[in-house]
Amino acid sequence: MAKPLKIAIIIAAGLIALFAIGTVALFLFLDTDAYRTQLETEASKVLGMEVRVDGSLGLTFFPSLHITLEDVHLAQQGGEIARIEKVRLGIDLLPLLQNNIRIGTLALKHPRISLERDDDGKFNYMKTESNGATEATLDWPEVSLTEGTLIFSDQQTGAMFEASNCSLAVNQLGSVGWNVSDPSNLLKTLSFTADLVCGAIQIQELTLSAVHLSVRGKNGVIDLNPVTMQIFGAQGAGKLHADFTSAIPHYDLRYQLLAFRIEEFFKLLSPQPVATGTMDFSTTLSAQGKTLEEARPTIMGTVSLRGENIKILGRDLEEEFSRFESSQNFNLVDVVCSKR
Repeated sequence: MAKPLKIAIIIAAGLIALFAIGTVALFLFLDTDAYRTQLETEASKVLGMEVRVDGSLGLTFFPSLHITLEDVHLAQQGGEIARIEKVRLGIDLLPLLQNNIRIGTLALKHPRISLERDDDGKFNYMKTESNGATEATLDWPEVSLTEGTLIFSDQQTGAMFEASNCSLAVNQLGSVGWNVSDPSNLLKTLSFTADLVCGAIQIQELTLSAVHLSVRGKNGVIDLNPVTMQIFGAQGAGKLHADFTSAIPHYDLRYQLLAFRIEEFFKLLSPQPVATGTMDFSTTLSAQGKTLEEARPTIMGTVSLRGENIKILGRDLEEEFSRFESSQNFNLVDVVCSKR
């Protein structure tokens, strides 16, 4: 190796080591709580809600610089939206030395998020008044969540669901032109790829387990493909295409559930045994609307339900369909109710 090149390498290595030692020495003598207010302020500005850190704040330097926050709360108008046991932020060093905080990674452990829509149709994460904020840019290349819980309730319709034991990994998360005073336009500006796994999702009396979603979003178009879950003792799979680029969102859904236990389905309708057997279900649907209520009357598509050797309350369904073919008069409700 040429002597000048060797000397240059030694000097460069020495500068890197000096920079690393200086950085560590700097933070060893820092009061970490001095950054608490700045972190709360910056996070509140980006998220458009109140962020508070009640627990300890710690620093780690290896293998990279991370700030750990414990007992983090997110609120809006005094109402708590989320509580997170531990938040781990990966911080880029160079901006920090210029007194700027730039988040490279974000990891949440044991978050519990509660979303609610009131009787007026307003979500609890929305502000009642604008604080004059305009557009914000998010640029978080990596976001992860472990052992999370999400609860949603709708006071207008009475609907609610709870997703538990969830893990989420998000890459290339970004948003350009998001108005923080109007969270409803966030989906139109997001770009990301994500992978979500939930142990269980409870929707009223319906339980979905082993739920897995792969998601890609860009320029207001979000694709969930594939979507898999266990329901009624069978494995279902499908995909959803959602387009938020227009004033009214548009949705396309394809889903298939093969060999599901019909008795598990009827448990939602009656505590008494109603039917036994397996059936295949498939559907292709499209709809548009800003809310479920708006979208419901626009639903169009096909639904297929097939089964063999289905027995309802001790009666052979194939025999009932034979009677239907000869008489052209068949009512499934009559079959179910006739034995009660």
